[in-house]
Amino acid sequence: ALPISIYLMPVVLGVLAAMAYICAPSISVEGKNFWILDSLPLKVKDILKSKLLFQLVIAVPFSLVSSLLVVIALPMNTMQAVIVFLFPLLAHVFCATVSMVAGLYTAKLDFPSEARAVKSTACSLVPMVATAAVSLVPSILYFSVLKEQGVDFGTILMIAMGVMALISIAAYAFLLSPAAEKRWHSIKK
Repeated sequence: ALPISIYLMPVVLGVLAAMAYICAPSISVEGKNFWILDSLPLKVKDILKSKLLFQLVIAVPFSLVSSLLVVIALPMNTMQAVIVFLFPLLAHVFCATVSMVAGLYTAKLDFPSEARAVKSTACSLVPMVATAAVSLVPSILYFSVLKEQGVDFGTILMIAMGVMALISIAAYAFLLSPAAEKRWHSIKK
């Protein structure tokens, strides 16, 4: 068996993904100019998707390069290499979708500056804590309970990836729904 540190690398990269909550405050940053975005002939779901995609375009390339460097530096089998790439990638998608939903529900348009909108809003905390938690919980469960029961750490990471994928799909489906559009239109009130 290869060292457990190989499986800890995707967890570390997943926790780092928690720091990339770029689209969380993106609605609050619009501030008093929100009406411009709202008056454009765009569908709300397209605006939300573009904000979400912006985060992924910025964060994912760095994650892929980091994963590649880990795969090059550490000897591992194919499945472990797949986990090293897939786990942080799913963490970024999870962070982006949770960020957008959190931003939609915690948006405030009355901040005096864009910097205050980014630093003083609760929407940044929600995706950061959620992504860090979903990345760290597998390790905590493994080392506290599941290791003694003979459960493989790779299996735990696969389950965590499944949870991240399901929540991401649900959050993305919500962002495309009429409920998200209704919430968008209630922000300006």
